[in-house]
Amino acid sequence: MTVPTIRPSGEIVKDPNAFKVYQFDWTAYLTNIGRTINTSTFIVTGPDAMLTTDNPSVITGDLKTQVRILGGTPGGEYTLTNRIVTTGSPTQGDDKSILVFVQDQ
Repeated sequence: MTVPTIRPSGEIVKDPNAFKVYQFDWTAYLTNIGRTINTSTFIVTGPDAMLTTDNPSVITGDLKTQVRILGGTPGGEYTLTNRIVTTGSPTQGDDKSILVFVQDQ
């Protein structure tokens, strides 16, 4: 099974009963600054707390992250932000966010 890669400022549409894994690809950014990912967190904001995430991880040579997205209220629009901190000294941090639209499919 191929894991979908999310593009920064992109969007996904999900069914409220679906629970799928998605990747954030940081390769171009990290290669440009000569770093890899040290830590990664995911933050969900939206109209309620029904959209959640679990199983976050750093993968592929510490250049990509992934998370499973669950739930959501039909009609809800959520923002999913991936916040990373890099290796190296001094560390650097950055965010990538996408929109998640929940609708019955």
